[in-house]
Amino acid sequence: MVIEEADFKMESDNRGRFDLFFHNNTNTNWKLYGYSMTLKNCIQAISHERLSQKLDVTDLKTFIKELKSMHNEVVNLLSIINE
Repeated sequence: MVIEEADFKMESDNRGRFDLFFHNNTNTNWKLYGYSMTLKNCIQAISHERLSQKLDVTDLKTFIKELKSMHNEVVNLLSIINE
């Protein structure tokens, strides 16, 4: 199974783990981020990657607040996909 969004792609194996790819904005290639990752680790990586694209410099309080928000957004997105 493949779960694909504009900025990431997750390819599952037969053990319920995923290879995670991020879209390279400079061209149409996918960049491999990690092999055989759990869903939890994929969500954390996607949240962090999206946040790093959004914020360049910030304070710790804002970073944590935004990371929690981004994490919830990705969880909600994946829960909709898996319905």
